[in-house]
Amino acid sequence: MAVFLQPVMAACFFPAAIAALSMVRSAKERGTTIALTFPIAILVGGGVPMLIGFISDFSSFGWGIALVGGLILTGSIFVSHSRGIGLR
Repeated sequence: MAVFLQPVMAACFFPAAIAALSMVRSAKERGTTIALTFPIAILVGGGVPMLIGFISDFSSFGWGIALVGGLILTGSIFVSHSRGIGLR
């Protein structure tokens, strides 16, 4: 079931993500914002498993998962406190 559901959800995600990004910046900056967002997301998304593996080589897999979870939690707290910055 997940084999069929994942591509459908991925295809539905991109129009909503681009619409949300277009509301964050002005019309002049919109193209640059969208053009830079997806390559940076791919680099960061690919780096997370590598970071977990790097930490597990030196410590344990659990510490890698915990550290990445802490970074994600810190990022979500930062986003919730910066709400309204940069919005029109």
